[in-house]
Amino acid sequence: MATTSTPSHTGHDHDSPEYIKAQVRKYLVIGGLLYVLTVVTVVISYFELPTIPTLILGMAVALTKASLVALFFMHLIDEKRLIYYTLLLTMLMFAVCMLVPSLTTHSAVGEHQRVDVKAQGEVHHDKPAGDHGGGEAHH
Repeated sequence: MATTSTPSHTGHDHDSPEYIKAQVRKYLVIGGLLYVLTVVTVVISYFELPTIPTLILGMAVALTKASLVALFFMHLIDEKRLIYYTLLLTMLMFAVCMLVPSLTTHSAVGEHQRVDVKAQGEVHHDKPAGDHGGGEAHH
C-alpha cells in the first residue's frame, strides 16, 4: 500500500516541496521584517524627541513586532475567530492595567518638587533633653 499525504483544510499538501518552500520563504520575510524593526527601534532611541512621542513610536514598533511573531510564528493567523476575540480582550485588559496607574499619577508628571528653603536651613541635633551644649543657644 502506498501512503499518500492528506491535503489540509486549505487545499495545500503540507508535505509538498512547493508548500515547504513557500513557508520557509514566509518565515524568512517575517524574520527580515523583525530584524528591520529592531534596527528601527535602535534608530528611534538616537532621536532626541520628547518622551511621549518616543514612547508612542517605541510602543508602535514593539506592537508591530509582537503582532508579527504572534500571527506567523505562533500560527495565530490560521486560528478561528474566537482566538481573536480572546486576544482583543487580553490587549484591552493590558491597556487598562497600564492606563490606571498612569492616570492616577498624571498630575505630578512634569512638576517640580517644591523645596522649603527655611526647613533646609534648620539643623536638628539629637541631644538629650538636659544637654544644651557649651555656648549653643536653645531653640
